[in-house]
Amino acid sequence: MLHEEIAHRFSPYLEPDESVLWTGRPPQGLLLRREDALFIPMSAFMLVFLVQRSLSWWSFPTGDADVVTPAALIFALYLAIGRFFADAHFRSTSYYAVTDSRILIIGGFRGKSLEAHDFPNAKEVVVRQGKDGLGTVEFGPRWPFLKWHSTYFQNLEFYRTPNAEVAADLIRKRGVASR
Repeated sequence: MLHEEIAHRFSPYLEPDESVLWTGRPPQGLLLRREDALFIPMSAFMLVFLVQRSLSWWSFPTGDADVVTPAALIFALYLAIGRFFADAHFRSTSYYAVTDSRILIIGGFRGKSLEAHDFPNAKEVVVRQGKDGLGTVEFGPRWPFLKWHSTYFQNLEFYRTPNAEVAADLIRKRGVASR
């Protein structure tokens, strides 16, 4: 499905005679994912431990400069709360396109970074369909760790887009044709 308003965002990046065949966008707003079943209890435990340690550090200074506890507390706060907002922000700046010659992703902190990828081998294109009808198209090497964010610095993917199977078919067909 081609959305003209999304396709328009890609027009400055298109080569002459290149046309957009499919566009998509990840869902907007705050989301919970499967990985959160691990991250939420872990970050809650870290927060409780570090707040208790920080309070005792501030109340009863031992004379030792403890810079680890405040830094770890900031990291735990990010894991518990901040990563949801960072993830929502990165998804709000993300746009996906399949053209007749490559895969394009616009995103980044300000939504001005462009990633351009050649079509992968058809075997490397995987669609993970959700019950809600949205699908994630993964292409390229799999991120070996749990994800903190859905879209940035991890898998090469179109995260939870409508018509994901259409995008995957286009990528597979173009990947076979370019070999």
